[in-house]
Amino acid sequence: MSRSAIVAVLALCACPSLPDDSDTNGGTDIVPGTSDTADTAPPCPEDLLEENDSGATAIRPEMLPVSAQVCAGDEDWFEIDATAGCVTVVDLDFATDQGDLDLEIYNGEDRIAVSASTTDDESARFFVEEATTVQARVVGFFGAENAYRLSVSAECEPCELPDDFEDNDTRETAASVSFPVMADGCVGDPDWYAAPTTLLDGCALDVTLQPLDVAITDVSLTLTDDTGVTVAVGTPGAVGLGLRTLGAPTDAIGVEASTTLVYDLSTRVSCPDAAPLDCTTDSNDVWQNNVSTTAIQLRDGVTVSGALCGVAGSDWWSVPVQSECTTVVTVTSSAADGIAIGTPVTNGVEGIATTADGTVAISTVTEMNDNKVRIDAQELTSLYDIRADIVCGEPAE
Repeated sequence: MSRSAIVAVLALCACPSLPDDSDTNGGTDIVPGTSDTADTAPPCPEDLLEENDSGATAIRPEMLPVSAQVCAGDEDWFEIDATAGCVTVVDLDFATDQGDLDLEIYNGEDRIAVSASTTDDESARFFVEEATTVQARVVGFFGAENAYRLSVSAECEPCELPDDFEDNDTRETAASVSFPVMADGCVGDPDWYAAPTTLLDGCALDVTLQPLDVAITDVSLTLTDDTGVTVAVGTPGAVGLGLRTLGAPTDAIGVEASTTLVYDLSTRVSCPDAAPLDCTTDSNDVWQNNVSTTAIQLRDGVTVSGALCGVAGSDWWSVPVQSECTTVVTVTSSAADGIAIGTPVTNGVEGIATTADGTVAISTVTEMNDNKVRIDAQELTSLYDIRADIVCGEPAE
């Protein structure tokens, strides 16, 4: 079954007329230079669906699409039937210059989809294996008021129609979206998305892709920089394909499928504070990379700071590699701030540990392996800088 929507409209917004400010019927005179907001500003018109201000009072519209109104301090809840094995799409149409609205979808107490951009309209997509009833919440951003139109459609055959993010087939046409997103993966039709708007230089970016009802091997995940060079690729994990890397605002995320599928794509941005100086009070794991599986990939030419408290903790960093190039990882530490020890780990096998007293090369990588560097503290506290530099071709004389 292709994407479809019931097209009958139920106009449920009761809008009172504007007051007559001509003062020809004995109204109070307005002193020049002042305003009478009671006479000039119409009240927010409550729609005929009230009171549906909570999940407990959510209403099931008799017909869709439905037209309604959100007022300050108000939110609207609707019950929606979701078809088994299909992607349900809930569209919220409005003009954001009249008031920014957000859309959330709940299955019981679990929020399963959200759309919260700063542009016109919102669209939330979600997939259910079994037929169920979900709830849609419409709310104004920071108390915004606006009229809107809510519609629902179902897509049971991925790729029969374009998803909501087309035409995003190239890096240059990458879609700017509010993550997480659910989209169709179609053979021969790559999908590209701009990096999250919260991503800053030097922050860590986590990207997770979860294909629905197909194997992870049927889809690929990549992150590229503004020149199109691949920065990181997704690797299989417990929840799908994932990557962790230092990011840049100009990065783009690419998804390519070898079979027709539906996937969920989510991101997380972490921008740690400065490394802690007091190990008795501050967090021991600044970057949340204390084991090999949570290693963050370094970025070519980018220096970041880390901190270790105690000899039991470690920081793990993945080494970026390019074909026919050499990557040199250097670590800087000092006796005053605690000396760091760096150990290269290739395909799980440890190399020779090196003490970084000053700026020291810890790892030199020339082959496309699983290359990581583990940083340990020599004593109680260690503050350090780490950097990866990729050199291609013959070095300059």
